[in-house]
Amino acid sequence: MAIGVLPNFGAEVLRQVGQAGEDKPWLDDVRLAVASVDESSKLARNLFTYFLTAGLYVAVTVGGTTDRDLLLDSPVILPIVGTEVPLTGFYAVAPFLLVAFHLNLLLKLWQFLSAGVGRRNS
Repeated sequence: MAIGVLPNFGAEVLRQVGQAGEDKPWLDDVRLAVASVDESSKLARNLFTYFLTAGLYVAVTVGGTTDRDLLLDSPVILPIVGTEVPLTGFYAVAPFLLVAFHLNLLLKLWQFLSAGVGRRNS
């Protein structure tokens, strides 16, 4: 299955279900469920993109730190922003921020999956 087909999968299912022509009272429930899952997946996609961006930013910053900077405790210059941050402060805070961001992402994914399972089983 091509990647471009996946974003329109819910709309395609609704189109095929709605073609039968007979009145289906449950179709509104299906439309609401598809809309809810679509909205939740957008949030999860955005959080995942932000998490990857933050991880890449920290990786570039760590990769730009030389051995000399570590030995002399020189300030770290953040890429793009160009701000100097104390070396020990950056290396103490950045891992905790990434872990907190990752836990937030996992929590949102867990909520997304449990909402879908609860809807399917009811």
